[in-house]
Amino acid sequence: MLNRALKRFWNDKRGYVIALTLVSMPLLLGLSLLIIDVGRGNNLHTDLQNAVDALALAGARELDGSSDSITRAEGAMSNLVKNQARFSNGGPVIIQADGVDWYFLTEIPASDDTAIDAAWIESHETNVGAEAVYVMVVSHKRPMTTLFPLPVGLTMTKDTVDFSASAVATYDVAACDVTPIFICNPYEAEGEGAFQQHFANGDLYARAITMNMLNGSNTAAGPGNFGFLAVSGSGANVLRDALATNSPGACYSRHDLTTEPGQQTGPVEQGINVRFDVYAGTMNSYRDKPAYRPARNVRKAAQNPDQCSQYKLENDQAKALELPSGAVNQILAGGTLHTPNWQSDLQRYWTVNHPANVVNGVVQLPNFPKTSYPGQGTPTIASRYDIYNYEINQNLLSGAGHTSPNGNLGLPQCYTGSAAPVGSADRRIIFAAVVNCNAAKIKGRTDVAAGDIEGFTSMFVTKPVDSGAQLSLEIIDITGNKGRGTLDNFIREEAYLVR
Repeated sequence: MLNRALKRFWNDKRGYVIALTLVSMPLLLGLSLLIIDVGRGNNLHTDLQNAVDALALAGARELDGSSDSITRAEGAMSNLVKNQARFSNGGPVIIQADGVDWYFLTEIPASDDTAIDAAWIESHETNVGAEAVYVMVVSHKRPMTTLFPLPVGLTMTKDTVDFSASAVATYDVAACDVTPIFICNPYEAEGEGAFQQHFANGDLYARAITMNMLNGSNTAAGPGNFGFLAVSGSGANVLRDALATNSPGACYSRHDLTTEPGQQTGPVEQGINVRFDVYAGTMNSYRDKPAYRPARNVRKAAQNPDQCSQYKLENDQAKALELPSGAVNQILAGGTLHTPNWQSDLQRYWTVNHPANVVNGVVQLPNFPKTSYPGQGTPTIASRYDIYNYEINQNLLSGAGHTSPNGNLGLPQCYTGSAAPVGSADRRIIFAAVVNCNAAKIKGRTDVAAGDIEGFTSMFVTKPVDSGAQLSLEIIDITGNKGRGTLDNFIREEAYLVR
């Protein structure tokens, strides 16, 4: 009887699942807690990564090559630091004054497989705004209390897991459909940020700059030189057409800038001078094409203003006078800076080209609006660009009282195509990259590092390019926080993560 009862009990399987459940419950509970911890860890690490990403992007957006770019970048990141985003429920904050470190770097490793370690940071960190190309943000280790204690030995467990994150971002500015020209920073010798500060102060307003073209592929560029950026295709005609049209099709950025060497005197003269209603050489067949139309105001000092296929300067200034450069103020390695005070030259220009304003031998100068002045206060004399626009706005481009003695007008006489639509780009304005040519060691074809590029600028061409391949211009705006903002529609600026 007893044996049968024991046998029935031994073979009875009722309650078997409950017994197995009780035995395995600790294991299942621990596994569940571990899965929850993994999910919490992933979420919290994502939050931390998003935080350092946001900091890096905010800082990188200010790295525009200006002397104060690092100061502005740190200010932008500090504003985000003030946001007390919480790391877990009531836990330590993920963004706080002592929660992250940031470093400004001149370059990063070419391969993502190469870590940016302490040695790399030490050799590539900079506190110079013009040299800072990347910002790296690294969070301090942040603990998360786990639900499932993690074993760290035979008799020890750990109830916290540390999380950290890092991000590297950079800033880029790109310009598309702009003239493929670079100019050497005329203020490079004064140090980083000098170009931007001179512009912001109004020092470049009404100051003509004469720049000499680089002569050949083996000539080293220096302050005052201008040269060309690489365009798709080869041959002089490609560059000529790119200089002549407002839609050359090429894009350039601070991270992708390559110079184009070679002697290009003829193509430069023909390409730029289309904007002055001069169609020399093969450009003569472009006289009816809207993409190669001249500017609305093409007043110049042509010896024969009705000759469309050649430009020759009138040497007798009593017969015709182009916008003068003014007295030389400083001789550069590759050009000249002219004094911004050109009042007497302006009086002669107005006397010759606008005799209607001469009364009893005395010229009556209008009160020119100085709308493109970037500094504070009011300058004493208008820039050439503002006078050029005044002639357009006041309809002073032709007529008996607004024609030079040898017949030079402001209205185009050679172009036969359709008129420019309202709001179209000003053809006397060209765009250029501004490069620290000495630092970049430009000689022939050169890939220019981002740290050697000051940004992009718009320039008013004051007179046609002569046979000596000299470019006479006024700087009217620059990219970056010290500019006037007129380049915003032509320039794409963005900060992006690279790591």
